[in-house]
This record gives sequence, structure tokens and C-alpha cells, in this order.
Amino acid sequence: MSALAKIRNNPLLVLIVVGLGTGLFILMDMTAGQNLGGGAVGPSMGAVGDREISRQEFERTKAAVFSGGDDLQNRESLWGFYVTEAMILNEADAQGMMVPEEEVESLTFGPRYS
Repeated sequence: MSALAKIRNNPLLVLIVVGLGTGLFILMDMTAGQNLGGGAVGPSMGAVGDREISRQEFERTKAAVFSGGDDLQNRESLWGFYVTEAMILNEADAQGMMVPEEEVESLTFGPRYS
């Protein structure tokens, strides 16, 4: 009871505590999503093998490939694609498989006649 009596007798203390709490709540909301020494929130979505995937690239690809549906399922599916692609490329590289640049151009643009 004496603590309540002290609070009633000192309204300035109540205003300071409530104001400080509100200010910290607003500051926390304003800095949400920024890396202030916490987790790995930043421009990188993650890394698959040696390739780092930026958040911007991931979101752009997701928007181009998926037009609707469950967002979580779309993200998991796209991330699965990146993982599978990295595994295949790493294995092909380890086996020494590659397609020469000239063949890629020929397949893309057709044969070159000089």
C-alpha cells in the first residue's frame, strides 16, 4: 500500500515512466527490420554453396514466378529451387561438365554464319 501511496503523491514520476515506456515502444517500432547488433537481418537472403542470394533478387524472382497462392509455400518452393540448382551446378563442376560459351550462344541465338 505504501508504494501506491507514493505513486499517488508523485504524479511526475508516473508521467516520466509512462512517457519513457511509450518513447521506447515507438523507437522499437521505428527500428524494426534494421540490424542493430541483433540477428542477420540485411540485404542477403542467404547463401547456397558459393552463391549469395540477395533479398531483392529473391523477392523479384518470387514475384515473377508466382502470381498468387500461399506466400510461405511459394518462398519454400523457390528456396528449394535455389538449393537444387546449387547442388546440380556443384556436382557438374566437380565432374568437369560444362557447356562452352559458343555452344550456349548457338543454342540461344542459332548458328552463326560468317
